[in-house]
Amino acid sequence: MTRSPHKIILSIFLFTVLIFFFLLVNFTGFSLTLLMMSVFVLFFYVDIYVHEFGHALTGWLMGFQIKRMVIGSGRELIRFKPAGFVLVITSSLSGGVTHWGKVPNSSLKPRFALLILGGIFAQMAVILLCMLILDISVQDVFVISPVSYSNLFIYSNLLLITINLIPLKFTYMGIKLPTDGMQLLKLPFWKDRDIQNILSAGKIMDAYEQYETKNYDAAEKLFRDCVKAYPDVTLPRINLAAALIKQGKVLECIEVLESDLESFQKDPLLFFLYNNLAWAHLILFKADALPKADEYSGKAYLLNSKHRNVLGTRGCVLVEKGSVADGMILLKRVVHFHAPVDDRLNDPMGFLYLAYGYYLQNNSGGVQKCLHKLETYQKPLDADFEIVKRHLFEKTNQFALEP
Repeated sequence: MTRSPHKIILSIFLFTVLIFFFLLVNFTGFSLTLLMMSVFVLFFYVDIYVHEFGHALTGWLMGFQIKRMVIGSGRELIRFKPAGFVLVITSSLSGGVTHWGKVPNSSLKPRFALLILGGIFAQMAVILLCMLILDISVQDVFVISPVSYSNLFIYSNLLLITINLIPLKFTYMGIKLPTDGMQLLKLPFWKDRDIQNILSAGKIMDAYEQYETKNYDAAEKLFRDCVKAYPDVTLPRINLAAALIKQGKVLECIEVLESDLESFQKDPLLFFLYNNLAWAHLILFKADALPKADEYSGKAYLLNSKHRNVLGTRGCVLVEKGSVADGMILLKRVVHFHAPVDDRLNDPMGFLYLAYGYYLQNNSGGVQKCLHKLETYQKPLDADFEIVKRHLFEKTNQFALEP
C-alpha cells in the first residue's frame, strides 16, 4: 500500500521534531522534566485558543460573520457566547475549527486569505508581546540551556504555527480537513464549487443550529433553500437528508440523495452520502432494501473506515443481514459503556443493535447490559430511532431470551 504525500510530509515532520528533542537532551544539557513537558502541553492547548480567536477576529474585521468556534472534537463540556458567537469547548486536545456565517460580497479571495492567516498572525502577535513584556531578545529565544517557561511558550506557538503551515490534510471528527497552509495554496486555483462551499457556509450554520436543537422541520426548510441556492455543494444535501431521516421521511431522504448522485463521485464527502443512503435503506426494513443498505454502507466504509457514523451504520447493517460477529466488531468500536449515551458520540442505536447482536448469539447478559445502558438515555428518540426500536422489539419480543 502506498502512502499519500501528505502523510509522508507529516511523518517527516514528526520524525524531525523527535530528532530535535533527542539532540537537545543529549548534546546541549537541555533537561526535559515531566513538569516542563506538562507545561509545554498546557501552553500548546492555550495556543489553540489564540489561533482560533485569531481566525475569528481577523474574519470579523474582513466582513465575515463568525458563528461558532469549537475547541477539540470530543464530548462537549462548555458552551457559551463570549462575543455574539458560540464557543464550544470539548474534552479533547485535537485542534479547533472556526465557522463563519454571512460572507462579504466583494474581494472574497483576499479577505478569505486574511481570515486563514489570522490564526498565525495572532500567534506571532502573542510571541512578540511575550518578548516585549519579558524583555526577551531573538538570541534569547534560541538559548536552550537552561530553557525557561517563556521559551517553552514561544516554542509551543512556533510548533503550532509550523504545523498549520504544512500543506496537508488532518482528520477532525473523522473528516479530512485542509490545514491553513493547504487552503492558502489552493486559494489561487479555486473552482466554482470551492466558492460555493464558502458562500454556503452561513446558510448551513443557520440550518444546523435548528437541527442541533432537534427543530428538524425548520432545519429541513433551511437546508432545502441552501440546496436550491448551491446545487453543486454536497454538505447541504447531506444535512437535508439527515433532517428528513430524523423526521421519519425515509423515502424523501433516499430521493434527495440518489438524485444526481453521479455528479458527486469525486467529492471528499461522498462517504456521507453513501452512509445516509445506507441508513435510510436499512430502516425501510424491506427485503429488497437491505441489499441496497449493504451496498451503500460497504461503499461508505471503503471511503472512510474511521468515521464513527460509518462504522455504526455498517455494523448495524451487518448484524441485520446476519453477519453478526463482523457487525458487532464494528459496533464495539463506537459504543462506549463507560461514557454517557448521546446523539453525537455514543449513539443509542449502537447500543440497540449491539443488544440485538447479543440476542442472536443467545447472550442474555450482553443484551441486558446494553438495555440497561439505554435506560440511562432520557431524551425522546428521533423518528428513525423509533422505527428501529419498534422493529427490533417486535423481532425479539423486547429481547427476551429463554433462561
